[in-house]
Amino acid sequence: LGGTRAWGERGYAAAQLGWAQGIPDHYAGWSADSGQGRQDVLSWALALGEGRSAMAEAGRWRWRATLLGNRRSGDGLTCAPSAQGLYFEAARRWGRATHEFGLHVGRPDLYFGDQRLYGGTQGGFWRMDYSALRLNWGLGLDYERERASANALYPGYRRASASASLQYVLDGRTSVGGSLNVATGRYAASLASLPASDNRSTYLYAFVQTRLLDWPRTRLSLTVRHNQQIVLDSSTATGQELQWEQDWLRAGDGVPTAELTSTLGYAWDRSNGQSSRYPTAGLRFRQAF
Repeated sequence: LGGTRAWGERGYAAAQLGWAQGIPDHYAGWSADSGQGRQDVLSWALALGEGRSAMAEAGRWRWRATLLGNRRSGDGLTCAPSAQGLYFEAARRWGRATHEFGLHVGRPDLYFGDQRLYGGTQGGFWRMDYSALRLNWGLGLDYERERASANALYPGYRRASASASLQYVLDGRTSVGGSLNVATGRYAASLASLPASDNRSTYLYAFVQTRLLDWPRTRLSLTVRHNQQIVLDSSTATGQELQWEQDWLRAGDGVPTAELTSTLGYAWDRSNGQSSRYPTAGLRFRQAF
């Protein structure tokens, strides 16, 4: 149950109330069927903000503050019966540069509806994107800290990362660019689903994109990973991959909403202390209706 009411020229206030019954008290693993125990969760949210456009405006702030809370009940609860959290985000554009900021703080084991919020109990971020006719680049900083849950089912951690991206259009056919992300994390416990307790990782992606003769877009890219965990409950990845990506359909072919893309690559994999080399291939088709 929720509602939103406008105030002033650009402001708004909103409230929401939710009730979830019979959801698991906690999960023994990452799969949906590993839930254990049962609980009911009453959750609420209050928000106040200014700026109704999805895009940041020049010379005007867009911001929103959201207060969340929940009350949990059930037999044999393993975590705190209540928790609260505060989230704040803001954005503004200066010239060709758009800046976005965010801060959040909350108690461990904060739920909203049937979802436990894993976003960290303390943290913040900053994003900057610069957009011009030919040059686009951006920077980002993130920091997040989560304390262990009351029953130690979820270990605490600290994680920080810095990122950068760049794209430059050489002419109407060719562009170059890439992105870089460097992260460091410290976990209170070493579990199978988490990286090592003291983890540092790097991700680098660089590409050149052009059109050969009268073909559609073609892209040559290089991806470098060092000690990066791509998905939860998996080992970290280290290695490089060189890829050639080719589009085969374009608007002039009479199928403007269809995409057919092939990918050929070669990987040098050094994950888990073992070295291997192998080719990669992929084919993607997408049709909009």
